[in-house]
Amino acid sequence: MKMRYGKFLEGNEIYHIPVMVEEVMNYLNPCSPFTYLDCTLGTGGHSIEILKRSYPHGKIIGIDKDKESIDVAIKRLKEFEGRYKVFCSDYKNLFELPIDLSEIKGVIVDLGISSYQLQKAERGFSFNLDGPLDMRFSLDTPLTAEKILNKYKKDELMRIFRDYGEVESPHKLVKNILEIRKKKPFKRTSELRDLVERVYRWKPIKGKSHPAQKVFQALRIEVNNELKGLDSFLDNLLKNLSQDSTLVVISFHSLEDRIVKNTFRKLEKEGVGEILTKKPVTPSQEEIERNQSSRSSKLRCIRRK
Repeated sequence: MKMRYGKFLEGNEIYHIPVMVEEVMNYLNPCSPFTYLDCTLGTGGHSIEILKRSYPHGKIIGIDKDKESIDVAIKRLKEFEGRYKVFCSDYKNLFELPIDLSEIKGVIVDLGISSYQLQKAERGFSFNLDGPLDMRFSLDTPLTAEKILNKYKKDELMRIFRDYGEVESPHKLVKNILEIRKKKPFKRTSELRDLVERVYRWKPIKGKSHPAQKVFQALRIEVNNELKGLDSFLDNLLKNLSQDSTLVVISFHSLEDRIVKNTFRKLEKEGVGEILTKKPVTPSQEEIERNQSSRSSKLRCIRRK
């Protein structure tokens, strides 16, 4: 088995490497016979580790709205038959699912996009791969990045790139998008990447991120409605857990981390929980070198009082 840039390579299969596994396990402390909840199952990385460490009777309930990722996860979870249950749903719909939260000992919410999704050009998440401007986690939802670029008004585009991507001088990018789409609609990720490089006169500089990274992030957040309701979800989730249960959240950009931090502080102030991470936990340099996609991740944990 080889490991490369955020992916496990097993034969022809590519799996996402879960971020900060040891740190997550230290806070969740999975053991038998308790049940744990993985709100962002992905291809099963964190869940598999929880099941291994909670042998022989620990269980996992996994949620993910990406059907492709779920199919991969179920294949990998086969050896733990009888100890897992999977729901294809947005984790924000958790309270509509037949799950008894009072039985849950620990919860992991990994808010990042997986390498499994990024490496599939046809999903349109990566600016490094040419594919359709899709960016949907669930292919059942109607909104795509293509529709946003070709249909959203100037003010709406400005809001997305400013608020969700913190893009530098977003008016420059939006002006060019409006001009180009009058002549030809945007269809491919490569078209957007090329535009970003022209607008910001991009030249590769060591240690500097490609400007398309923030642009693609902003579109992905809008397409999947990622930030809306995150605070109320975490609030309701902790309040419905039993005493001494732990909630671990991993975020990958400042917008997410700010919501998690402020929600946890609110819950602690209300006496609902105790924050176990006064400062966010970040990956070790060794992990970053091993898995480059972990470099921006931050982990926060709170315990139900």
